[in-house]
Amino acid sequence: MSKWYKGFKLRRIYIYAIGAILLIGIGVIGLKLIDKKQRDLNYRILRDVSVESSLVIQKEFDILYQHVDMLNKLLLRNDYTLVDSLIPKDSIASKVVAAYLITNEKEGTLYKNFSLPFSLDIRTFTNNLPTDSGARFLQVGQSMYIIRHIQLSPDKSVYWFIDILKVNAYFWGSKLSARSYFEVYNDEGICVIHPDMAKVGKPNREKLQKLSAVKDSVIESSFIRMDVLARVYPLEGLLGQGKMIVSVLLMMTAEDVQEISQLTLGFGFGLICIAILMLQLLYSDRKKLQRVELDNLQYEKEKAVMRFENLREQMNPHFLFNSLGSLQQLIDKDNTVARSFVSKLARVYRKVLQSDRSGLSTVGSEIELAQSYSFLQEIRFGKASFSVVVDNLKVVELRKIPHLSLQVLVENAIKHNELSSEHPLLITIEHDGDALLVSNVVRPKTQAADAPKGGYGIAFLASVYQYYSVTGFYAQEEEGVFKVRLPLI
Repeated sequence: MSKWYKGFKLRRIYIYAIGAILLIGIGVIGLKLIDKKQRDLNYRILRDVSVESSLVIQKEFDILYQHVDMLNKLLLRNDYTLVDSLIPKDSIASKVVAAYLITNEKEGTLYKNFSLPFSLDIRTFTNNLPTDSGARFLQVGQSMYIIRHIQLSPDKSVYWFIDILKVNAYFWGSKLSARSYFEVYNDEGICVIHPDMAKVGKPNREKLQKLSAVKDSVIESSFIRMDVLARVYPLEGLLGQGKMIVSVLLMMTAEDVQEISQLTLGFGFGLICIAILMLQLLYSDRKKLQRVELDNLQYEKEKAVMRFENLREQMNPHFLFNSLGSLQQLIDKDNTVARSFVSKLARVYRKVLQSDRSGLSTVGSEIELAQSYSFLQEIRFGKASFSVVVDNLKVVELRKIPHLSLQVLVENAIKHNELSSEHPLLITIEHDGDALLVSNVVRPKTQAADAPKGGYGIAFLASVYQYYSVTGFYAQEEEGVFKVRLPLI
């Protein structure tokens, strides 16, 4: 094994190794990009769900406040009896309102309705009333309330006692979102709404501070024991100022994303490997095919060269023997014409011998040789029975065609067709695109059983075009006319 071949194999190994490293690197980068895109898409969907849920929840608190605000307007007009009758009839207000208290700065308590679930002394509540416009959490035994203070006029206020247990039952019975749940904390950090009632009434300021510091947080929910995207929103309504935490269940867990990414990468990597393998196999097969084709072409070219050389060696004697045969016939008929024929033959044969080894001649030279040969045949057969018509070929006279091609075709036409004054043989040579077209009407001559078969002419022309890899040559009979197309070279 040569050093060059060993070096070639080593370089090929290096190339494969570099290709494998690049492929692995691209795969790792692709995995990270896919993972990032999937996480970004997942979080974007989750954020949209979270924002949508927060808007729905805020809308529900607004509806609650609108119902209470309608009652506030009646209280401002001192229609206490009407308000007392409306609260049980109002489907929403009756679900959250436990009682209310009307006060005046000068006169103190003006009116109260504690006929609902209250059995404690009024002082239990009045001692815990908020002094400013806001809300305060109050727990009495197992009951929990938000006391909401609303200023009706400069000297008149109303204190609404909102039952926290009823509020939770109202919200969790409405099923606002199937993909998320929410928690509400008042301004003191006490949980007032939560799907887990055990957490209602308990402070959790640490969680609020932690989640408020980051806009979106992925945490494990203590309620559903799964990862959720948690986001904090400000909340304002019947329960006063507070904060709402919306938790949205992750639509795809990190393991799901990673598994999808790995499957995607594995599938892509497999396709790439298969593609590379197929390309390698195709390339290898193509190289083998090219080598076979080159070997075949070389073999065919060598065959064509040998055939061309053999035919060319046969062409010149063939022309001479045919001409001598014609001369022999003329000697018996007319010695004077025979002598003229010999003179013309000498000039024609001199042109035949002047051809180069390429086997090609210019169209002008071939036309001149064909016309000289036709003249010899006219002497032999007479002008009345034979003629050659040449179209205007000056535009292509410097192009090349096989040597002796026109003379061979004229000779074949004479050899294979009947010639007489009644049915003269007309041979036409004309320009046909990028070729010459030689044609004559077919009137087959009866051949003797012992007549030589010949066939050198057409085979010689075909071998020349094959040698030069030129296509478009044909010799065929069409509707009683024999046509030969000679592509120009």
